Amino acid sequence: MGNAGPRGPPGPDGNPGAEGTVGPQGEVGSNGLTGKSGPPGLKGTQGTYSLVNAWNQHRAFSVALTSNIVANDGNMIIIWDHEFSNVGGDFDMKTGIFNVTVPGTYFFSFYVSKTSRQNYPLVQLVKNGERVIGAIDYGPNDSEDSSGNSVILSLSMNDLIWMILGDERELSSTPYKLTTFSGFLIFPMPI
Repeated sequence: MGNAGPRGPPGPDGNPGAEGTVGPQGEVGSNGLTGKSGPPGLKGTQGTYSLVNAWNQHRAFSVALTSNIVANDGNMIIIWDHEFSNVGGDFDMKTGIFNVTVPGTYFFSFYVSKTSRQNYPLVQLVKNGERVIGAIDYGPNDSEDSSGNSVILSLSMNDLIWMILGDERELSSTPYKLTTFSGFLIFPMPI
């Protein structure tokens, strides 16, 4: 036999074979690398809270007496005759009553003056007809004095706040405005 000749070119592909059976599922692989961040989303719609709404929720008042008053016929609501401020308009100068239109937490303070040894002041802050705090300035040997008190209250819509002067008691004041009552909203109640 002689030597083998050069290798010939490959022949044409044969017909595909029959499909094999599926093997068992493999184990779960490890997590891949974190992908790149996507582009920023679209701008959201305007919220309901704005500077206009915030301003509409401001509430504050400060009032004073400019002359003496006496309760001659039982306890009396103090009607104030000088307004320093009334932001939001919730304090009614005609009735002496603060009406809550923005529920929330409020701070109230008052200062009273006396110039009499007989009719010393006894005043109380009232919420919806219930007495909350008070102040008295008693001292038969002291004719000129002042006292006060303050409180923080959680108030609901349409709660009413006012000051009363006790029966047969006197509040002193002058154009110097020695007797005052003030209140303001610290923060509104969450909606």
